[in-house]
Amino acid sequence: MFLKTQLGLSLAPVDAKIPITSPNAAPAPMHIPNAFNILVGGTPAHNLATFAPMTMTLPGVGVASGTVMGPSREVSGKYNLLIKATPATRMTSMSIQNSTNAPGIYLVPGQFKVLAF
Repeated sequence: MFLKTQLGLSLAPVDAKIPITSPNAAPAPMHIPNAFNILVGGTPAHNLATFAPMTMTLPGVGVASGTVMGPSREVSGKYNLLIKATPATRMTSMSIQNSTNAPGIYLVPGQFKVLAF
């Protein structure tokens, strides 16, 4: 899978049908990386310590968290590839978006050169 960088997108499906349905997205440019000196394709590489302070969604509070546009963080990574002593994240890494409301996955790659198997 492609290594996750500052470009790309994490998506989460609709959490409930009440009051309105809206998918949740966490664009990688909104994430705050902690490895500024490790560049992949000219952008900082992401690891499990990288998080997004807010996600993009339509109006409506989350069913589980009760928040709107809450933070996003990765929960799975490549444990034998460390970036700044923390496991690297890659395409298909699982995330929790909108606080604890929407389980998501990194689906849109930001680069196509570095793979992490």
